[in-house]
Amino acid sequence: MRAFIATLALIAGVVVIPALTMVATTATTTVSIQEPPPAQPPAPQVNVEVKREGGAAWYTSPTWMAIGGIALVLFVLLLVLAARGNSSGGTTVVKG
Repeated sequence: MRAFIATLALIAGVVVIPALTMVATTATTTVSIQEPPPAQPPAPQVNVEVKREGGAAWYTSPTWMAIGGIALVLFVLLLVLAARGNSSGGTTVVKG
């Protein structure tokens, strides 16, 4: 494991660090001065009014959809369990 870490350190020292310093030394900075754009007129005021009239039907609410979905799954589960019947193959007789 020490040899692997030493190899990675050697590769970083030989390849990565000189490459980074070469990029840093060859980078140049160019500054250009430009005139600012002309002033623009202020944006017009927008008046937004939200009115809720009436509304959607109750059954389009996500809450009622979730309740209906859970009820449907439980109903199908009950139908499947009722169709399977008694898994023991008959009735239980208790003799006293």
